[in-house]
Amino acid sequence: MRQRPLQVPCYRTIYGGTPRTRYDPGTSKSAIVSEQVWLADMADFAGMNGMWDQWVDPVHPPARATGGVALARPGMRVEMIVVAHNL
Repeated sequence: MRQRPLQVPCYRTIYGGTPRTRYDPGTSKSAIVSEQVWLADMADFAGMNGMWDQWVDPVHPPARATGGVALARPGMRVEMIVVAHNL
């Protein structure tokens, strides 16, 4: 059974979350070197990508890769792996 596409507000929660949910406190988005985004359904790509464009540091955008995969837990829709350097 196909799940309904992930709604844009979910990505607002992810990309608009408090800094400690995305990276270590005391740093900034410009410290992010790369991010891998894994989606359970690639139909969610457009919504995620739109929120990414609003969230990402336009002066220091990190490399990003997005792929569609079967995620580890039932109901899990997105997983992200962020690599950042210490400032």
